[in-house]
Amino acid sequence: FDAGTGDLLWNSVRSPGPAGPAAIAGDLVIHGSGYGENAGVVGRTLDSGTPRWRAGTGSPVGGGVTFDGDQVYAGTRDGVLLALEATTGEEAWRLDVPGAVTSAPAVAGELVIAVAQDREAATVAAVAVDAATGEERWRFNTPPASPAATAAAVGEETVFVGMGDGQVH
Repeated sequence: FDAGTGDLLWNSVRSPGPAGPAAIAGDLVIHGSGYGENAGVVGRTLDSGTPRWRAGTGSPVGGGVTFDGDQVYAGTRDGVLLALEATTGEEAWRLDVPGAVTSAPAVAGELVIAVAQDREAATVAAVAVDAATGEERWRFNTPPASPAATAAAVGEETVFVGMGDGQVH
């Protein structure tokens, strides 16, 4: 939509399924698309909505994507955090995390922070991952009976997450 007038600029068909918030990366809008094994992340041109690339994730990306530098970060319902090259969609790395990632990852300097919710175990973990390598750097786990959490927020080199234990950590 045109921001000033609200006029429709273009439409583009996407696969049904959760998408979460999109991210803008240069001349692309990047978003989640689809369900199950057909789920993925799509990069479309800003001017026309034409798909430039699609990266399969194998599970819905319902929490949205985050762009930082030259990579896009996304988490899946099946508990995978991944980094994609923003211009090509090529996968840089993939890491299993302890539960569904239902919000867009946050970036804190050279770290990507994902909040993973394991509803069966009723636990939440904030997981910090090296943005360049995909290696886990640290993890904060809630005690059981804390199955929900907010997205991570970053400010002044501090990560904040509201968790189901009734506290902001």
